Amino acid sequence: MPWKTKLAALLVCLCGAGTASAELVQYRIIDLGTIADISGVDVRGMNNRGLAAGMVRTRESPFASSFTHAAIFNGGLIELLPDSGTHKDDTALAWDINDTGDVGGYYRPRTASYNRPALWDDGLLVPAHMLPGGAEGQVRSLSDELDWVGVGFSATSVTGGPNQNRATMWNKNGTIKHNLGTLATTTEFVSSVANDVNKHQQVVGVSGTDGGVSRAFLWQDGQPMQNLGTLGGASEAWGINDLTHVVGASNNMAFYWSSATGMIPVGSSNTSAAAINNSDVICGVKLGRAAVGFGPSEPMVQLSTLLTPDSTGWTLYNANDINERWQIVGVGTNAFGQNRAYLAVPVPLNTTNTIPAGASTFAAPGDLAGWTPTGAGSASVIADPNDATNYVMSLVTGSPILVDQTVDTPAGAFAIGFDYRFLTVTGTLTVSVDGVEVASLDAPDWVFDQYTPYSLIVDQPELLGLNDVPLTFSLDGPTGSQVLLDNITLTELVPEPASLALLACGALALIRRR
Repeated sequence: MPWKTKLAALLVCLCGAGTASAELVQYRIIDLGTIADISGVDVRGMNNRGLAAGMVRTRESPFASSFTHAAIFNGGLIELLPDSGTHKDDTALAWDINDTGDVGGYYRPRTASYNRPALWDDGLLVPAHMLPGGAEGQVRSLSDELDWVGVGFSATSVTGGPNQNRATMWNKNGTIKHNLGTLATTTEFVSSVANDVNKHQQVVGVSGTDGGVSRAFLWQDGQPMQNLGTLGGASEAWGINDLTHVVGASNNMAFYWSSATGMIPVGSSNTSAAAINNSDVICGVKLGRAAVGFGPSEPMVQLSTLLTPDSTGWTLYNANDINERWQIVGVGTNAFGQNRAYLAVPVPLNTTNTIPAGASTFAAPGDLAGWTPTGAGSASVIADPNDATNYVMSLVTGSPILVDQTVDTPAGAFAIGFDYRFLTVTGTLTVSVDGVEVASLDAPDWVFDQYTPYSLIVDQPELLGLNDVPLTFSLDGPTGSQVLLDNITLTELVPEPASLALLACGALALIRRR
């Protein structure tokens, strides 16, 4: 039984009646930034480091044409990816980014009529091959293993008719690994598109059928493409996790599919599921707004109902991807009416911090309170440049500078949170537990005068229930790179029993320091 279901059952007992439910997390919204002359933004996929892939549209004057650029979003920093280099006004969009930082999407030179599938390896454009006779394609998802693959679609020529799209798998060098075919058996005049791939190189998407309707499919090498069914009408699969659990939409309703359940609804009408992580947390859209669902047994809820008080004012239009840290990306409008890509980071309702108080919020200058520094550079506690009565930890690089705090990790899922502020435009801050990286943040192109609150969920089995392991913050970059840290927390996701009763009865107040 999933932990969320266990909690709901416990809450029923605590409150005495009814079907009780309580969210264990809220979400804080981080604005993923802007660039000069921006006129539009979109974000499609993200990796487990919190980097997102999408596009920005720029207009250099009120009368100029718009230029669409593939882009990577990193906590306020937007990096434009190179196009074909032939023309300034090439069009490009990034659909996904994997954990090694490789990107998949498409580009279209000004002189071309169709989008062409593309990979970006170490920031360099690698045009992906197309099927014979094809002139169009997109790479929509990348897997995360070392020998990763990309999936999407490529058009191919069909005798006696127009080109048809075929779900396609590419090798990392851009060559075609598989034409995945279609669900149809009697005609070539149908198309298929691959939307997502997991670490087992299992693929989901949508395909035409002999009956002329579209159906969600699951494909794996060596087996026929599998029709996942329907809730009535057409169906399309958009996401798959490493447990071969699939989400998508059918009959204007979000669905969840597994080999055990088949296709079942996870939402009411006017919902769609876009992605699912290995904890079966689902993101998508409900009634035209970003939504999240905590497992297939619970309906999706609009993300706006789970926002922290400091995130009010945002209108969140979609939630396009979710990673293993329960972080979500999408597009919305901020409190100033500006169209922005956003990162939603989970904040636990449980406020019991296992980091000692003096090592979480620092009490005195010079006292690292149990944090052990290693490497070149310096680690120290200094007065906050914004508030001389507050103290923060400062990391300054020589070569990488690391600080460790020995912790015991909970037996269940837990959250790591901290506030950070770069004082330079250089440096990469990395967070790890027992040597396993769980977050990586690059310095933005400008120095902010405020701290950014950041949090993530850790629920990998190998990181749960450990004793005396290091929680590590590491800063790497050119000599003199500097970041400030404050409010460092490690919090078990499930509240204490006393708090559960308050949660169930709606009386738990969220207490915040900042």
